[in-house]
Amino acid sequence: MASIDEIIKKEINPFDRTPLKVFNFWNEERNPSLTVGSIHKEAIAKITEALDLVVSDSYTRTLILDGDSGSGKSYLLRRLKEQLNDRAFFAYIEPWVDSDYIWRHILRYTVDSLMRTPEGAEESQLLLWLKSLSAFKDKGLKKRIMGERGLFIHNLQGTYPYGMYQAKEFFGVLYDLTNPDLYYAACDWLRGDELSAEDLKAIGVKDSIKTETDAKGILTNLGKISAKTQPIVLCFDNLDNIPKLPSGSPNLQPWFDVNTMLHSQNVKNFLVILSIVKNNWRGSLDSVQGADKAGIYGSVRLKRINLEQAKALWETRLYPIHQQADPKPKSPIYPLTAESLKEKFPSGKTYPRTALQLGRRLVQEYKLSPEGSSPEGGDRSVSQTEDYSAIFKLLWMETFKKTQKKISKISQISSPERIKMVQEALGAFGIEARLEFLENKKFTAESLSYQIAGKRVGVVWSETPNMKTFCAAMDSCYQTVLENLCEVLYLIRAEGLGSQNNKGYRLFQKTFNRPPHQHISPHLDSLHYLAAYHSLVNDACSKELAIGDRIPNLEELQSLVRDSRVLHKCALLQQLGVVPAEEYSESENNSEETSGATSEETSEETSAKDLEYKRLVAEAKEFMVDFLKTQQMLGRKTLVKNVLAEFNKLDEYQINKLLKELDQENKIQIIGVEKTPEYHFVCIVPES
Repeated sequence: MASIDEIIKKEINPFDRTPLKVFNFWNEERNPSLTVGSIHKEAIAKITEALDLVVSDSYTRTLILDGDSGSGKSYLLRRLKEQLNDRAFFAYIEPWVDSDYIWRHILRYTVDSLMRTPEGAEESQLLLWLKSLSAFKDKGLKKRIMGERGLFIHNLQGTYPYGMYQAKEFFGVLYDLTNPDLYYAACDWLRGDELSAEDLKAIGVKDSIKTETDAKGILTNLGKISAKTQPIVLCFDNLDNIPKLPSGSPNLQPWFDVNTMLHSQNVKNFLVILSIVKNNWRGSLDSVQGADKAGIYGSVRLKRINLEQAKALWETRLYPIHQQADPKPKSPIYPLTAESLKEKFPSGKTYPRTALQLGRRLVQEYKLSPEGSSPEGGDRSVSQTEDYSAIFKLLWMETFKKTQKKISKISQISSPERIKMVQEALGAFGIEARLEFLENKKFTAESLSYQIAGKRVGVVWSETPNMKTFCAAMDSCYQTVLENLCEVLYLIRAEGLGSQNNKGYRLFQKTFNRPPHQHISPHLDSLHYLAAYHSLVNDACSKELAIGDRIPNLEELQSLVRDSRVLHKCALLQQLGVVPAEEYSESENNSEETSGATSEETSEETSAKDLEYKRLVAEAKEFMVDFLKTQQMLGRKTLVKNVLAEFNKLDEYQINKLLKELDQENKIQIIGVEKTPEYHFVCIVPES
């Protein structure tokens, strides 16, 4: 086994192995070994006590979870879900983008979360919730209802004779959740997606959930039924990028309106937790009506941690590399020291994120210091300055991968959110877009306009599968063109357009089959780019985005996005003329390796595969350089393993060939080549 100093030099900085920011807790991989139980123990106890009260009497309660940025609010929500998911159902609610859609937003994210499967369970929260109803506890009845939908509805109507919104249709959709063939259509209806006429007929409902009244009624139904099972915990996180007040503070009045309704109408069995940065919470309170504040059961403020807790955080990060060392370090935080904490935080208090950032920086400094000096044979200088662009590009890759796992279809994101994401992406390139371009109120939330190259451009993103609604949307677009409200109108739509027999299709042809107006059929990948950036925008606005030791604001994030060109690969932005189409340049790659096309393939197929391979190689080389810029020095095997994890279409031989090319290009330096590869080190060469 190697010494601890050798391991520190060849391994990734242990503080870089886990992100400093937790996103939606349903999308994060759980690692209990990184949890320090004593941190925010009192806060967890207070929230658990509130949940116990909801369990005992079914009365809804609301808590405010506030603290400074970096205090651990999102981590706390994840810990709550991990510890209490066997006693309650958990829903993660992201910031809403349009206050006129807040009920529909809450319903969508609640149902999305209920469709998730808790750790250790075999079925989704939604099915676990449904099967815990009294109608499913009678095994004889359960056998009968599988073929008798009407009997199921009749029994639930008997259990809940009053106060249920659209009771017959709602109970029928619950029944359809038990049918694998109808499960997803039923879920889509519950979450507020607009369904096709065929799907509506299949689940026995007249119309989709289209209004705030509909969404409020269905969410209230969920609460009433859950009173017979387990509470639902609604976790509103990072509410700092919601519509703003003139002062710039988040406009929380719509959320308070929702909360007041839950209490005034005696909606049962919810524990509502609002997580927000302390200063934003204070800045918003003055604008909230006094009577609405009475709906707050209590507040939980996350305080700074002490230095023993900060030290314990360091231990959790350093433990994996300590286990590889022989002999074992005498201190559990080696190469760090408790004195470093005392020197940096003389008050004896700090925030979890600040402690972790300090640990990362100190390990990096040690790696390049005489104590952890470079291996013999290194003759090119090593930079000790942070490369924030490289750190950001790696963070972007991580965020993008999580977004790909999270979003599997375009309709998963609501119309207001999709168009807001387009607006944010335009803003990254200095283009100011105005929302609500179409005059028809039914479609304002899926449209925007902006000026580019001296022209006013309108954008409509409509994914409704319902041809009646699509017809109305096309009529609104047609009227917009007739009234000359824009010079170019884009329709973004991946859903079908109907046929000549549909009036909507004919209106589409009249509007978008004549230049300069265009129809863009977006690929899911484009939505992944927009949604990944939207996630980072939310974090920047909440001051939860960490790039090395920096906490960039929105303007700095936009600058990083432009400089790194991460959004230039978004095909939708290319089609809108916001960024140029990326073309592969031969100068980006001097590798002679080919993709291995066979002689049976056509020259066109071979050319496409070669181009794809060359792009892959260029991206892999860029990743290796960026990765080394963040670490300065790594063991060769460690670097190759991490490149394989990101680029599984490449093999170890190809990656080692690319490493050799980068060394020849004087971008990296491979040290110890006279030894076997397991003893090789790779360093970044600073740009001159």
